[in-house]
Amino acid sequence: MTIAMILKPSAGNALRVFLQPTAGATRWRLLRKLADTFTGESDPDAAVVHDGDDAVVMDVDTLVNGVTYYYRAYYWVA
Repeated sequence: MTIAMILKPSAGNALRVFLQPTAGATRWRLLRKLADTFTGESDPDAAVVHDGDDAVVMDVDTLVNGVTYYYRAYYWVA
C-alpha cells in the first residue's frame, strides 16, 4: 500500500493521509510513530491511526505541531 499524500489542514493539530490501496486489498492498517522503526502491522510501539478500508484518513489523536511523525500502511488481500 502506498501513502499517496499527507496534507496539513489550515487549522488545528491534524494530518489528512491519502492512501492508495494495492489491487485486491480488502482492509488496511495505518500506523504512526516518532521514528521510522516499524516492526510490522502489530508494532506495539506504534499508534493505530486507522484499521479498515477508508482511503482518506484524518489523524487527529495526540499530534503536536512541529513534531515529525512517520506513517506506515499495511494491507490484507482477501
